[in-house]
Amino acid sequence: MPPAANPPRLSQWSSYLQMTMIAGIILTAVGFTLIIEAPDQNPPPGCIAGITGGPALFLAGRSAFEYLILGRVTAPRLIGIIALAGISIVVVHLPPEIASAAATLVLALVAALDTARSHGRSMAPPAPTR
Repeated sequence: MPPAANPPRLSQWSSYLQMTMIAGIILTAVGFTLIIEAPDQNPPPGCIAGITGGPALFLAGRSAFEYLILGRVTAPRLIGIIALAGISIVVVHLPPEIASAAATLVLALVAALDTARSHGRSMAPPAPTR
């Protein structure tokens, strides 16, 4: 059964997933605020969780939302989540500017790959309902 086949469930899950995306945006903002307040210090792990975990949470919510509506997930978003998890391990030992630049680069690459994938294609139809 396609994910969009049950409209009440679709409505319920879409609101949860949108809240997940908003939580990712807020977590990212908190991480960047911590960097702005103390740019000369190595960021604590919680700060790195905000800088890389926030975008990963947003991408996870967006991927799940895409699956719920379209019945598929694009590879660039999944690769972005994995890349953000990988860089979070490395950037914990680097200056905060490197951490934010790495997270920004991953998000820019996800956006570029999504744009390149959809260039010249018509919009995907939603998953069929009953």
